[in-house]
Formats: sequence, structure tokens, C-alpha cells
Amino acid sequence: MARVGGTQEVELVEGPAEPLRPESGVRSRARRWWFVGGAVAAMLVLAGVQWVVDARERAAVERLTAVPGALDPLGDELEVVRRLDEEETRSLSSSIPVADHTWAGIRVGEDGSQAFVATDLHTGETVWSTPLLGPHPGRAAGRGKSSGGGCQPGAGDPPAAATWAVCTVTDGYGTSSAGFVEKTVPATTTRVAVLDTRDGHLIAEWPMEHDASVNVLPGLVLVGLRRDGDIEIVAHDARTGVERWRHDDSPAPNTSVPAASWSFVTAGDVVAYADGDALTVLSASGEVVRTDLQGARGETLYTDPGTGLPALPSSSTDGVHLTDTTTLLARDADPARDRELLGRILPLTVDDGSVPGLVLTSRDKLYAWDLETGRPRWDRDLSVGDDALVVRGRVFLCGALSIIALDGRTGDPLWETDAPSCSYAGLATDGQDLLVSSITTGTTGPGGLTGYDFATGEVTRRFGFPDGIVQLGTNQGQLLGYSWTFEEVAVLD
Repeated sequence: MARVGGTQEVELVEGPAEPLRPESGVRSRARRWWFVGGAVAAMLVLAGVQWVVDARERAAVERLTAVPGALDPLGDELEVVRRLDEEETRSLSSSIPVADHTWAGIRVGEDGSQAFVATDLHTGETVWSTPLLGPHPGRAAGRGKSSGGGCQPGAGDPPAAATWAVCTVTDGYGTSSAGFVEKTVPATTTRVAVLDTRDGHLIAEWPMEHDASVNVLPGLVLVGLRRDGDIEIVAHDARTGVERWRHDDSPAPNTSVPAASWSFVTAGDVVAYADGDALTVLSASGEVVRTDLQGARGETLYTDPGTGLPALPSSSTDGVHLTDTTTLLARDADPARDRELLGRILPLTVDDGSVPGLVLTSRDKLYAWDLETGRPRWDRDLSVGDDALVVRGRVFLCGALSIIALDGRTGDPLWETDAPSCSYAGLATDGQDLLVSSITTGTTGPGGLTGYDFATGEVTRRFGFPDGIVQLGTNQGQLLGYSWTFEEVAVLD
């Protein structure tokens, strides 16, 4: 019989013999490959999960940076994009954001002429310029310390980013030094100019009285004047200048408000002016809709930036305690929809809409209200700063020496972390973190900017100040750096 196999070398070893498993090596290799393949698959799954998490975080940051008031994402350090010149610095506070990094406002030329100019803050380039008034020797001589005329954004219809602005164009001006008025030059010509904020072209213009005031409602420019006790408010179509309606009134004399300082306000879709301690409220079509609101202590309506609604703050005292309340009105001031809130409304510097209908007020404690009904949602025994942020379902506030994070739906505390400068600097965000700045002083040393994690409050980043910068500020979502004297301003990124 033939042998199946040849001679094999056998090694004899002590110990119990294992049964032969000719296939065990194959299975072992298979198991090793299965383990390696499984590990690779697991790593791929984890990498995929991390990619999804990272993509969601990037999307969340992008959404947040698109919210009004949020800064552009910052890099690893603060950099000076550009230092503003003297005229840009003077006009910065009254300029209007019209596009990304582009602001527009009245600029006074070296010859005293005036123009409505849009400037790219990052490059300093003039995007467009519309002449408004010719050379003026007196204005030229006092150009460095003069003021007169100004612009404001038009109201959207419906409320949105305005595509037009209205300017009061006048050759009257005042000069001041160290905060004191030096002289006032009376106007010889004054007019209203409505301009397109996309390219600066003139839409409409008409003359106005030198001492009149200008305000806006959706699609309307309102010119108001008080003279010899009589009040006149005229509404013009913003696109044509055509008169739409006129309101005349002869209210009871109010000796506490001189005619020269009289003014009227617009809020939501209404107009209001004081008649003694009472307010007269007009609709967007000029009818009197309210006379029952009290404007004691000089309080009047304003537009709450968080809700876009008219709000009327008021204070009362029992001789010992001062009590603050706020009436939040409907856009059209319908009295059936008034909401009486305890305290003063806390402005929301950034609100990403993650806690719909939330209104915060501050008085003896922090209160949260429902916008639609005016009913309380929750309150917390906290003394907080002047504003708040609502981001990712949370409310972020400044305490006396800390940052406080609360659940926006319940008010439950989530975390608190030390940040002594928060009380005076306030909170900001670049979409990635909460940001708090501190001032450079001779006592505390160099200032800077610190980032805090939204979820935990842990420090994530620290930024030092560029040379010459001792303090930071934000304006319409733009990060600015200031010198000791505030005379030098830099755009930061």
C-alpha cells in the first residue's frame, strides 16, 4: 500500500499531548484578520462620528456668527486689521453698518464739505461717496471738534436690514472741546436726504426747518417740530418725499420741557411724544391711538432691540424704595396686548433664537417672561449686569465677579466661573466661545481677551492686546481696540 505522506520530523516534549488541529493556524490567522479588520472598521466609524460632530460644530458656529451682534470667528491671536484715521474715528459712533465690514455716515472733508460715505473698515477704501453739501470755511476750520447733521438707518418693511438711510443735511454745527460747547453756528440751509445704502444714490430730498427732528417708520420719514406750544409731525414717503399724513396738536404747556429740546420718538409701528407726564401715541397712519401712557420722570417709548416692540420703562417710589417696571406694548400699541413686567428689560446682545419668546428683566432679581402672554416663566435671585446672551438654549450673564450660565427654559443654574472684568466689560461671542475682555491698568497689568466654553465655562483661549491697545469694545458686531485716550481706534480681527 502506498504511503500517503513522507517522513516528518517530530519534536518530543514533556507534558500532556494536545490533539492535532491541522486547521488551527488557519483559524488563528482568520481571527487575527477579523480583529484587525474590526479595529479598522471601528476607527472608521469613530472617524466618521467625529467628522459629523465637527461638521455640526462648524455649522453651529457659522449660524451663530450670522446672528446680529456676534463677532466674526477669531484666530489664534488678536491682530490690528487697520487703525482708523481721525475723521473715521469721529464719525464711527454715528455710522450705519450697510454690508460686511462696510459702514456709512456723514464725513466732513478738509474743505468743510459733507458727503455720505461708505467705507470698508478692513481696508479703508471708499466703497461709494455721495456729495451732500459743498465747502464751508467755518466747518473746515473747526473740523476736528465740530458736529452737525447725521444719519440713521431706515426702518424695514417688514422690519429687516434697511436698504435706505435718512440724513439731516445742514450747514449749522457746534464745536466743543473737553466735553464743553465752545460755540454754536446757526444753520442757513437744512434738508432731509434719503439715500440708498447699497450704492449711495440719492432717492429723495426736501427742505426742513432748522430745529426740526427726524425719525423713521417702515417706509416713512417723519419730521417733527414744536413751536410756540404747537406740535407738528409730518410723515413723508421715504421713496418719493410725498406727504402721507400730518398731525397737528396744541397740548397743555409743559414748562419742564423747553421747545428747543422737544423731541418725538418712533418705536415698533407707532410715534410718541410727551404732553406733560402723558404720552400721545400715533399709529403708522397718523391717528391718535393712546393717551393713557404715563411718561413720568422723562421716560418715553423706545424699541426693545430683542423683540422689536415698543417698551415704556417707569419708576415709582414709596419714599423709601424705588420700583422699576416696564410695559411691553404690541407693535401697533394695542392696549389689549400690553404686558406689565417687573424691572427693566435686559438687552440681549446676541440671541440665536434657541429659547423662543424669552424676555429677561432685572430688578431685585432676574426675571424671565413669555413674550406672547407676558406671564412669568421663572426667576432667580441674582444681581446681574446690563445685558445677556442667549446661545444654544442657555442664558449667559455677568455677575459681580463671574460669568453665570442658566438653562434658558427653566432658569436652572448650569455653571459659574470667575471673571472679575465681566461686570464692566460685558459678554461677547465669536460663535466659538464666550468672550470677556479686561482693561490694561497700572494696577492689574496687561489686559486681554479670554474665551470660555459654552458648555462648561472652562477657559478655552487667551488673547493679549496688540501694541497701543488697552481696551476692547464692540460696535454692531465689529471688534474695536482703543488707546488710553480713546482718540485712537483700531479695527481688530
